[in-house]
Amino acid sequence: MPYIPQEQRDIIDPAIGPLVEAIKKATVYTGTAFKDVPPDGALNYTITRLLQGLLVPSTPSYLLLERATGLLECCKLEFYRRTAAPYENKKAKENGDVFEWQEGGQLK
Repeated sequence: MPYIPQEQRDIIDPAIGPLVEAIKKATVYTGTAFKDVPPDGALNYTITRLLQGLLVPSTPSYLLLERATGLLECCKLEFYRRTAAPYENKKAKENGDVFEWQEGGQLK
């Protein structure tokens, strides 16, 4: 989970802004990304390089590869829970829910 102590955030956060700006400069300003769409390839590259540098040494093991994959899965789930799920809930209220529920929590 991304909930680390403030002392760790204070060390890491100053590097985030310049990294975001570097990714934007490498993509958005060269026309390789659509306006308001994250630069997927550059972000994938950055995440991969971070994993290589921090979790996967020159001689990988199943345990380290499994840890890296699990970390990515947890990031995906937390991102979905905190950003996509609220958006989906908002749209379901605006446009009508695709699921029709009966009393007792059963689908019709």
